[in-house]
This record gives sequence, structure tokens and C-alpha cells, in this order.
Amino acid sequence: MARQWQTPAIAARPSYPKVLEVLGRTRRGESLTAASKAIGVAPDTVLRYAGAAFERGSRGRWHPKPTDRLYRELRFLDDRGALPVEPANSQEAAKLARYWNAVDRYLKTGDDRQLRRFERMRLRTRHKTSLRFLTDRRQLARLGYAGELSFEDLYQR
Repeated sequence: MARQWQTPAIAARPSYPKVLEVLGRTRRGESLTAASKAIGVAPDTVLRYAGAAFERGSRGRWHPKPTDRLYRELRFLDDRGALPVEPANSQEAAKLARYWNAVDRYLKTGDDRQLRRFERMRLRTRHKTSLRFLTDRRQLARLGYAGELSFEDLYQR
């Protein structure tokens, strides 16, 4: 079984982002086998790197746990631009993804309703710190015009 806190060395492996993608798909209802086949990674590889995020069901099938503390290095936004952070768990990573979606929506449409939810929120990191989300509309626009914000991939490479 994989450790609960993965290391950056494991996350540097080329298959690790695919493993996290399989985990996400299984949380949305796909079976481990079907998700693995769709992404192109063996189920054994998924269990080797993210086994702590799965548990065996009563019929011997692997099911994802609701949350995990696997290593993820994602992009976070502060007033100077994007920087790498390590969210404390999968819930914090999902919160960060929702924030990036809100920023993207604001920059494309000017609609800041989703962004307002993050004005008092913080992101908890693996290192026991909490970071404030950047919600200042002027700074977001400045960073967007400067080319600091790209929405192709949330994961830091």
C-alpha cells in the first residue's frame, strides 16, 4: 500500500499526473479498470502510487476514498504571479481548482460572482501554512494582461 504522504520524487515520475487523473475519474464514478484504460496507465501503477487513496470494497473491487493526502504541486496565485504550492489534501486541491475556474471566468467575462466566494477563504498547505486567495480585481486583470495567468494546466511542472 502507498504511503499517505507521497514524496516529490514519486510525483516527478512521468506517470504520476496520469495516476492522479485516474483517481479523479474514479471519484466521478468510473471503475479503476475503465479509468486506467482510458488514461493509459496500468491499475497496478495507480495502486502503487496512490494506493492510500483507495480501499477494497466488499466484493474485492477498489473504490476511491472521499479524500486523500497525496502529494500534489499546484499553481497558486499571489500578487506577484503564479507560484508552486502543495495543498494539504485533495479537498484543498479541489478548492484551488475552483478558485482558478473563478479567476478564468472573471477574466473572460467580467463576472466576479464565483470569485467573491474566495475573498475570506484560505488555502491550507502541507507545510501547515494558510494562504489568502488573490481576489483583487485590478491585480487579477494586471496579471492577466501581463500573461502571468494561463489555464492550460493547474499542475506545476
